[in-house]
Amino acid sequence: MTLDEKTARKLVRMLQQIEDTTKLEGVAVVTRDGVRVACAESANVDVDAISTASAAIINTSEATAMQLGHGSLSEIIIKGDSGYLLITRVDDEHMMVASSRDIVRLGLNLGVLKRYSRSVAELLAQAKAKITAPITAPLTTTTPQLSQSTSMAKEEGVSDKEAIFEALRALGLEDAVTEIQSQSKKAIEKAERI
Repeated sequence: MTLDEKTARKLVRMLQQIEDTTKLEGVAVVTRDGVRVACAESANVDVDAISTASAAIINTSEATAMQLGHGSLSEIIIKGDSGYLLITRVDDEHMMVASSRDIVRLGLNLGVLKRYSRSVAELLAQAKAKITAPITAPLTTTTPQLSQSTSMAKEEGVSDKEAIFEALRALGLEDAVTEIQSQSKKAIEKAERI
């Protein structure tokens, strides 16, 4: 079931307001499976690519947080030399993602995203709809969804974890793959010592 038109437009307006009042871009609501639910209409980045990568990042980060005993995942910050990606929990099924090159305002932008994520959660709860299809589609390229990448990888005998890493590499996020692998290895080593 998808959002009704009124709720969908309200959600898009909310996301657009974030972009209009901050230096965040590519603001979107995505499912934990990497499906874009809605994005700001002026999104000038490939939101579908970010959605797919976010699913891989969320799943890996969630597993790591649980292994370390840190509880459920609430937010993820991936910071590069010239920008960052923020992923914030909306509810059990949805996350908000956004990116920015404004490193100085990282904390402020994270606060804005967290505040809006509560409003988005309320809106989705009021709609009582399971989100299954995108609302707006400013596509710049066609990117296979994570589930497609994983299915193709399984046919080739590659594990889910490696399929996720391949999807991230395809999006040019090699540094993220290296960092995730390093953090996962450390978490596993720590868990084995306990």
